[in-house]
Amino acid sequence: MFKNEFIITIRSLWKYKRYSLINILGLAIGLACFLIISMWVQDELSFDTFHKNADQIYIVLRKDNKGLSGATSQRLAAGTKSALPEVINATSYSPLPESLKPLLKYQNNGYSEHIALTDPEFFKIFSFPFIEGDPEHVFDDPNSIILTQRMCQKYFGDQDPLGKSIELTFLGQKSLMRVSGILKNIPANTNFKREFFIPIDFIKMYGVNWDNWKNQSPETYIQVQGKIDETELASKITAYKQANYKEEGVSYSLLPLKKIHLHTSHVSFFNSTGDIKYVYIFSIIAAIILLMACMNYINLSNALSLKRAKEIGIKKVAGAGRKRLVIQYFGETLILTFVALGIALILVKLMLPTLNSVAAKSLIISVTNSGFLLTIVSAVLITGIISGLYPAVFMSSFQPVKILKGKFDGGTKSLSLRKALIIFQFTLSIIIIISTITVLSQLKFIQNAKLGFDKENIACIKIKGDIQKNYEAFKNTLLQNTEIQSICRSEPLNAAALGKTEGIDWPGKEGKFSVWVLNVDNDFQSTYKIDMAAGRFFSDQHPSDETAAYVLNETAVHQMGLENPLGTEITFWGRKGKIIGIARDFNFNSLHHAIEPTIMRIPSDKEAGIYFRSVSIRLKPNSLPQSMTFVKETWRRFYPNEPMEYYFFDQDLNSSYISEFRMGSLFKYFSFLAIFIACLGLYGLTAFSIEQHFKEIGVHKVLGATMSNIILVFSRNYLKWILVANIIAWPLAYYAMKQWLQNFAYRISPGIWPFIFSGAIVFTVALITIGWLAMRAATKNPVEALRYE
Repeated sequence: MFKNEFIITIRSLWKYKRYSLINILGLAIGLACFLIISMWVQDELSFDTFHKNADQIYIVLRKDNKGLSGATSQRLAAGTKSALPEVINATSYSPLPESLKPLLKYQNNGYSEHIALTDPEFFKIFSFPFIEGDPEHVFDDPNSIILTQRMCQKYFGDQDPLGKSIELTFLGQKSLMRVSGILKNIPANTNFKREFFIPIDFIKMYGVNWDNWKNQSPETYIQVQGKIDETELASKITAYKQANYKEEGVSYSLLPLKKIHLHTSHVSFFNSTGDIKYVYIFSIIAAIILLMACMNYINLSNALSLKRAKEIGIKKVAGAGRKRLVIQYFGETLILTFVALGIALILVKLMLPTLNSVAAKSLIISVTNSGFLLTIVSAVLITGIISGLYPAVFMSSFQPVKILKGKFDGGTKSLSLRKALIIFQFTLSIIIIISTITVLSQLKFIQNAKLGFDKENIACIKIKGDIQKNYEAFKNTLLQNTEIQSICRSEPLNAAALGKTEGIDWPGKEGKFSVWVLNVDNDFQSTYKIDMAAGRFFSDQHPSDETAAYVLNETAVHQMGLENPLGTEITFWGRKGKIIGIARDFNFNSLHHAIEPTIMRIPSDKEAGIYFRSVSIRLKPNSLPQSMTFVKETWRRFYPNEPMEYYFFDQDLNSSYISEFRMGSLFKYFSFLAIFIACLGLYGLTAFSIEQHFKEIGVHKVLGATMSNIILVFSRNYLKWILVANIIAWPLAYYAMKQWLQNFAYRISPGIWPFIFSGAIVFTVALITIGWLAMRAATKNPVEALRYE
């Protein structure tokens, strides 16, 4: 019986091969999108789940009046471990930011690397297994260094690196580090993206002491016993800290390790490329695209029920029960779905390189991956059930008496469903298009926003060693080139590289006050073209500026409540000085955040090697290639032993919006696919409708109807339904995009044009689809339609 039903199914699909092909193509695209987004979502959800004790590990977050922060005191880890019985282990961990990448060198191999500072407890809490070295004693020597297998091969080749020394250049100073441990390669799905680890106390060599309650720098992770009440334990940590160092308005909270990757986008001083809202957004998009493909199948199946009515009637008269008919038509759906799945897997294989490039992933199709196999099975079952259940039940319900007497009206019965599905499909398509336009508009706004300085044509050299001795000669040589306009030394103008402090006092100060610190030289303002609201910037003509002068931004002056700020004496980090200038507000942070108080100062000669980690060079527009060639040659002449690592400031600034840029790129692809699937279904329904009304078209032509009249007749209903889809989609899209834009302190206002434009796109594409089919039918000789009448 099953063999017979299978043969009948294949014959039926072949008989209506045009519509079968449309269904297969629609389902294949829908399944491919569903699978590829599911792979991305699974990867995002898998971060740090591989650790043996993942369910018992938490990060401790510091909360004050500015929000949540990942930066805590180094004393918090050891203190909570000794004072709280729930905490069985704790560690301090500090990944050095991009701007602080030190230079590592072994013999002739030298590279700038990402490094983390931590303690031995880190390797007891997290599952980063050692290949060589004793985890208990890897950091007995403060000049120890641990590296991964991959880095061993990169620096030492086939040599055994254990016990060997590698030169580390950091903040202008060189140190010999002894390799004390080798780790297995760090997995890609972790937030601990470092391949070198050194003792956290190493930082003391540079006059920096984190081992106190005032300094908030490293992240704190704890491992607990069994199941805990997160709120209760966080309260105990807060009480312990306040008992040792009282701070008003400061408390702590706990976040499970498995949630860190996707739930820390709002946490200051914590870098994560994940965001749970994008997981939700793209999961919904995957479901929408697959649902649209299923809707196409339901629509075409219902439409085809008119042609298959007699076949169903004869089968019922011959004794076929409803159950058998449901199985047959459901079997047709499953066959089509499996064919579509094969094509979908080919499409996924072709699309993966693009997705990996856009999303910065390394996803692969793995038949041994149980999660991927489960996704495939789920996708096939969901697609088969949604696509096949209603058509099977609907067609099997036809009454054979009415069918064989010619009184069947199944087409009228299914019209309302087809109409609703078309409206729903295009509603979803329009929402995706509006969302895409809004995201791209916000990204364009970000790229073109006035930040309070000129971000274009600035090349920034990252400083590893000590360039103090020859800097003035290097600078003067560069300035002899007319293509180079200005040069300065400073900290990198990047929030991830800068710090905040409360170590500022002034007459009349009330309460706590936090300010960003930016160490600069005299040429910083002219290089970045920052306007002054009042007073002046630092100058060589005023030698006292180096020891007793400060420049604040407008926000700092406003929040400090200074009515006449110029000349006001302030004390900063114990050093007294006067405010000599007020800079116009400039935004070195991402536009997710509002501008905050900032203080600028010139560091002492002793501090310069620590704080001056960037040389910024302003170049004339349209001179970058030749100018950079000259800069490289000059650098090699003055600093032959220091590799020159540089970046362009405007490109680095855009890295703050990497999640949004990825989202915008992915939205473009998926909005195109959504429209394509919707129009594919529209094409199939229109083709079927024209086929059903072929004689009617012939009559219209004989009676003198023009091509435009015929196109209008067939377009009218569909365009009316698309108009309804616009009316439904616009408020939904407006609400969704308004919520998304709340993530930015500076944002566009959703205007009317994205809605009009999206509606115009859908109308145009639908009209072209319907018009092309109607035109083909209208251009045929009416004799072909009426020859048998």
